[in-house]
Amino acid sequence: MIVVVFDPWRSFINENGGLMHIVSKAVANGWTVFIGLGLLGSAFTCQHGAFLIAESLERPMKKRRVKVTTRALLLCGVLEAAACGIMGFLAFLDTEGNVINNFLELSSQNMRRAGNVGRILICMTMFFAYPVTSFVIWHVFVVFFFRGRRTHEGNDASVLGRRNRRETMMAVW
Repeated sequence: MIVVVFDPWRSFINENGGLMHIVSKAVANGWTVFIGLGLLGSAFTCQHGAFLIAESLERPMKKRRVKVTTRALLLCGVLEAAACGIMGFLAFLDTEGNVINNFLELSSQNMRRAGNVGRILICMTMFFAYPVTSFVIWHVFVVFFFRGRRTHEGNDASVLGRRNRRETMMAVW
């Protein structure tokens, strides 16, 4: 949202003859497709925990899980592509892989401040993504060390009900 709000894309479009003129002069570069795919991939970094978290709900139903996961993936993809990709391109014409780095080139103090706020928000996202990843790793360790039906069904609490198993998991962790 910071990119969309503080990005100078409106003034850039007006200064360069309008949106249609800019799009007509744009040339697709095949090598930057991979950078774009990397950016889109970053939007889905925490989705691997969605299934384990969905199973821990009181009423985990496949229909609800599919609905929530689909909406989350679509929202992440749209926000990543629309906000960062389109607005970044319209403002800078040539963007770095990390759109926030482009804010350093702008002379306005507010733009630089917006870039720093964006960095802080990315840092917070990574900070809060760690517990979700830890949840997944913990489940993988339980399945790996304590094989059995209850383990594979995701019932970690019943598997770790014995003290020696909890101690083993803490030692491994």
